[in-house]
Parts: sequence; structure tokens; C-alpha cells
Amino acid sequence: SYEADCDDNIDEWNAYTAFAEWLENVYGGELDYYTDIIPVVHSLFSSAQAFNAQLAKLEEKTNIPYELKSVANRYAMYERNLLDELNALKQGTKLCNILDFIKSSVDEGKVILFTDFKETFDLYKEILIKVFGVDKCCFFSKEMNTDDLELNAYRFQTEEHRRILLSDASGGEGRNFQHVDYLI
Repeated sequence: SYEADCDDNIDEWNAYTAFAEWLENVYGGELDYYTDIIPVVHSLFSSAQAFNAQLAKLEEKTNIPYELKSVANRYAMYERNLLDELNALKQGTKLCNILDFIKSSVDEGKVILFTDFKETFDLYKEILIKVFGVDKCCFFSKEMNTDDLELNAYRFQTEEHRRILLSDASGGEGRNFQHVDYLI
């Protein structure tokens, strides 16, 4: 399980608290809770890249305070910088926890990592290739063409060395991934 930690990941904690404070004290109620607010909350728990993208969409409808945007940008820069420091990942980050879990599980079985956000998908794709190599990974995204989708699904199901599938929501529909050992 994962819990935001102000000691180990101050940038994520600051983004979370700045957003919560804005919702509680500043936000004027002009947005729809389900279509505008909930996607931003979900994105915050996906990745800093997704959170920034959702804030940008929200800003088309309402004013987002400079402080919140600034904190979100610092969080996104921190997350992007992790790519250069993968061997020195700090405990307590979502990224570190997910990678640790995959590292401990990939030798035992197959892993599917789902995300609903393109920004998170792109970030994790880059990281998974860097950490595990392209030969262990498969990818499934609505932005891929049908032939590539089918090839990646087939490879993940049939090739033993293909241990990790990163997928957006489109990979969960109509697919038989019963052979998978871990879902994240």
C-alpha cells in the first residue's frame, strides 16, 4: 500500500496539501465535482505528470492559483528527475514503491500495471524500459495501432520473458489476462 509521506517525498506532499487547501479554502464551487474535480484527484494519485496535465485542463475553466501551479510543477520536475537517478530512488515515492514491487515480483510471475492517464503511461513506459529493458516489457495503449496492440498482447501472453505489461484502460476490456500474477 502507499501513503503520501511528507518526510520522504516533500514535493508530492506539498502538491497534495496545496490542492487540498485550494479545494477547502479557495475554490468557489463553479466546477462540476464529478467531471472536473474527481479527475484531478485521481491524477494526483497517478503521477505528477498527470496531475499537471489535469490542472492545465482545469485552468481552462477556473483560475488556478500560482502557488498551486508552482508546487505542481516542482513535483513534476522532481518526478522527471527520478529518471536520471533510478538507482538512488528515495523510499516513500509512489514510483519507488511500484518499481520495488515489480522488481520483487517479476521473477515470480507476470505483472500488469494499469493507468488511466497518458502522462503516467508515458513516464512509466520510459522508466520500465530503462529499469527492466524493452525485452521484458509490453505496452498496450489506445494511442497504439491495432496491429501493435495485438502483437503486444500476444507477446505478453505467450512469451515467458515478457513479464511486464503497462496498459491504459483499453487493455482491461475484452482481454484474457488470467495468467497474470499481479495487477497494479
